[in-house]
Amino acid sequence: MKVRMLVSMASENEVKDVGDEIEVKKEIGEAWEKAGIAEIVEEKKGKKKGDK
Repeated sequence: MKVRMLVSMASENEVKDVGDEIEVKKEIGEAWEKAGIAEIVEEKKGKKKGDK
């Protein structure tokens, strides 16, 4: 799931700035949206049969 950050977050390994679009697990994306940390841009879509 792709989300757009609404607030800045930093850890020992990385920094996420306001406006950054990042890939996260669905559970994390939904939790961040509920907390007001990020907004969902798009959900991952599974491949359809016959897609390459």
